[in-house]
Amino acid sequence: MALAAGYCFIVTMQPLGSSDLFIRLRTAAVNALDLTTPSSGSSVSAFDGSSLLVTGVTLGYMLVLIVLSWIHYDQRRAAESEFQQHRRQLEGLISQRAEELQKKNEELEKKIAEIRTLQDSVVAQKKLASLGKLSAGIAHEIKNPLNMINNSAKTIIDFVNESMPGYVERVSKYLERQEKEYFLEDMNDIKVASEIIVANGARANSIINNMLSQVARRGVQARQVGLVSQVDESLSIVYHTMRALNPFSLEIQKEYDAESRSFNVHEDFGRVFTNVFENAFYAMKEKRRQVGDPYQPVLKIKIQSVPDKVLVLIGDNGIGIPKDVLENVMEPFFTTKPPGEGTGLGLSMVHDLVTANGGDVDIVSEPGVETTVRIQLPKRPQERSV
Repeated sequence: MALAAGYCFIVTMQPLGSSDLFIRLRTAAVNALDLTTPSSGSSVSAFDGSSLLVTGVTLGYMLVLIVLSWIHYDQRRAAESEFQQHRRQLEGLISQRAEELQKKNEELEKKIAEIRTLQDSVVAQKKLASLGKLSAGIAHEIKNPLNMINNSAKTIIDFVNESMPGYVERVSKYLERQEKEYFLEDMNDIKVASEIIVANGARANSIINNMLSQVARRGVQARQVGLVSQVDESLSIVYHTMRALNPFSLEIQKEYDAESRSFNVHEDFGRVFTNVFENAFYAMKEKRRQVGDPYQPVLKIKIQSVPDKVLVLIGDNGIGIPKDVLENVMEPFFTTKPPGEGTGLGLSMVHDLVTANGGDVDIVSEPGVETTVRIQLPKRPQERSV
């Protein structure tokens, strides 16, 4: 029985150790077992006292081997546990450092975006200032000849109103009846034409004065007006102008959230919305001309407030903008309208004004289907949601 246990122990403990000590112990145990194993032809009764001694030594070796193997196994298990603990700590430190690095990268990207926005705003303000100076110079140059035209037209009107009756009486005796009627019609036409000149001259003069006042206000604290009222006012002006020149039915869909009604913008933003609405009406007018009566123009206006900004979406179902054109629509003097209908400065001015106020504008269009102008305006700290 002892011999069988010894053999089993040697076999089962063999994978546990590879050191010299274990090798020596196993060798000694094997030799001892060989000594105690009876040779062929002998019997158990032939064992003498020396065999019992060797058996005791073998069992001693086996006991020592068991103890040392257990100690080795326990130390190995403790080492593996400590290794796993250090590994988890290292992985935790790596994960923590990765999160900190990711957070720093996000903060850096945010700062870079803020710097770029600030740079765009500064560039836009410089462009507006340069455009303002240019406009002021042009306005001054135009104002003088325009005043001459207005004064001359007023002189003609005054002559027709005050001096013409007496003049007609003096020359009527030399004119036949029909010639006299023609003469009076011509004088009336001159008066009407002069009145038209004066009316349009006054309008042009008002535009020039407005340009000069806008330039004069640069650097002065801008007056703030309600965003919703500014959008509605600009829409009303463009809509009634369109109806007077080219009347057609139009469906207008408005969606304003409650919070956006308390948002204010620079008073010059009326020009932004006016230009956007004019382009929308032109696109719908052109599509109506191409498609005909089955086409129903639809203008959609949505103003939405989010935590840090206000979104203004103005969409139309007009002719749309091709992709190759969409990339250039905000460049100065770029236009696809025929001569006399566009200067190419409208959307460029929209981009500059919005950017100068820290906002952003982009256009999404599907040719033949729809176009949406999206304007994003930042909120001031007191306007942001808590």
